[in-house]
Amino acid sequence: METIHGVAIFQVDKDAGVTELILGHAGLSPVTLTGDYYEYLDIVESEFASYLNTDNLEKTDKAFELSSITSSHGGIILVRMYSKDYIVKKMLIISLRRGIIARISKRLINNGMTRLMLFEAYRVPNKMRHLR
Repeated sequence: METIHGVAIFQVDKDAGVTELILGHAGLSPVTLTGDYYEYLDIVESEFASYLNTDNLEKTDKAFELSSITSSHGGIILVRMYSKDYIVKKMLIISLRRGIIARISKRLINNGMTRLMLFEAYRVPNKMRHLR
């Protein structure tokens, strides 16, 4: 399994079609992946259940690729949408590469979504390690 490097949770409250349009505007292109990748969403959902509070909401899993990154599986973004009556209430986003979630988060906020939580792992440069 690969390492999860970023997690974000958004309050969306938008139609499912509008939500996918916003994700496309943020630079994400839909891709098809095997079911193994979607296990990451289950793991993160169990860890951040208190932030999600998804009782009585339908789950829809989707995979996207950040258009500006072309490495193999590097730019993969996994999204779980929690909806009720075709309205996406919340969205869980997972990145398998460093530095992606913060960029996507800014773009989604500019398009009217509210960020509830952002967690991203960064590498500490060698010249800064003595400061720890």
